[in-house]
Amino acid sequence: MTTEKVFQVATWAVDGIGIRTYRLIEKYVKEYRLSWAEWWDGGPAIWAASGLKPHQQAALANFKLSFSPEAYFEFLTSKKIWAVTETEPTYPTLLASIPDRPPVLFGQGKLFFEPRAVAIVGTRQITSYGITVTQKLVQELVAAKVTIVSGFMYGVDAVAHQAAQRAGGVTIGVLGFGFEYMYPASQKLLFQRLLAQGQTFITEYAPHVGPTKGTFVCRNRLLAGLTQATVVTEAGLKSGSHTTARWAIEYGRSVCAVPGSIINPYSVGTKWLINQGAKLVDSAQDIFEELGWENPAGVSTLNSEKGSKNESELDSATQKIIQELKVMAQSVDQLVVNSGLPLVRILSILTTLELRSQVRNEGGSWSLS
Repeated sequence: MTTEKVFQVATWAVDGIGIRTYRLIEKYVKEYRLSWAEWWDGGPAIWAASGLKPHQQAALANFKLSFSPEAYFEFLTSKKIWAVTETEPTYPTLLASIPDRPPVLFGQGKLFFEPRAVAIVGTRQITSYGITVTQKLVQELVAAKVTIVSGFMYGVDAVAHQAAQRAGGVTIGVLGFGFEYMYPASQKLLFQRLLAQGQTFITEYAPHVGPTKGTFVCRNRLLAGLTQATVVTEAGLKSGSHTTARWAIEYGRSVCAVPGSIINPYSVGTKWLINQGAKLVDSAQDIFEELGWENPAGVSTLNSEKGSKNESELDSATQKIIQELKVMAQSVDQLVVNSGLPLVRILSILTTLELRSQVRNEGGSWSLS
């Protein structure tokens, strides 16, 4: 660890110093051939000359009352948080190529970034169809040694991270806040479990920075910047996933979307993306073709012989109900309309499937387990 790094990390952790201000400081230090330590100890005159506004100068002075740069680094280490600067070889290669990259990343877990990476994003209000397609794509990608990156919210993000872990793959959670926070709080257990299982979490925010709408929006650019493709598996028309997709396009990365049912409101967003030119995908092979990647695992579908056999053993009515629930969670009344089966037959099938733990009923809405 260099002395320069200690001062760079501490500077990035000061409230109010963002990318633009950091670049001004960096330019000033180079132009006047200063060390970062000399700039740090230079006082208000040098800070102002390098572009810091009064409130930023006050924040820096306040930071110095609590930490020296060395002490701040020790604080991070005590919290098992690592920091990597953009000048280090361990900084992610793909992210280093975007113009608005953060100069410092904070992380927990393994310090490892694989360029063969894909972002899986989508709605927080995930349906059973969204769960099915997200798990399918993630498992296929992991089988081909692709790293799964997502934003670690509930919904599509959480399903993607868990599917990658269960498949024995690598997944990276990108947080929209510092490590002293967790939003929502219900994600804490999953965070701890994935961390214990060797997965990685990163953020551009110092540990004390809490979540806001703005920090989540900024987080989305890192999802696009860290990966060669952004895949939207399920999304409404007004979706944060579209922000990630726009950044992916800006960075020259691919955007893919999964088609869905015309009666599923969380397929409207993916339909819109496809109409705008996103690659329509229903398997990992489609993603490989879009990126020009070879598929070392030869994966195109996860329909195993065992799975096909089990499905063929079901009677046609039961298969129809399962297919309907793969599209989206539905009430019994919806199943009557969409399947064309008698009410009594549907109730019998649902009861049997529930006893087998294949479906669940939440508030009158049936979905696959």
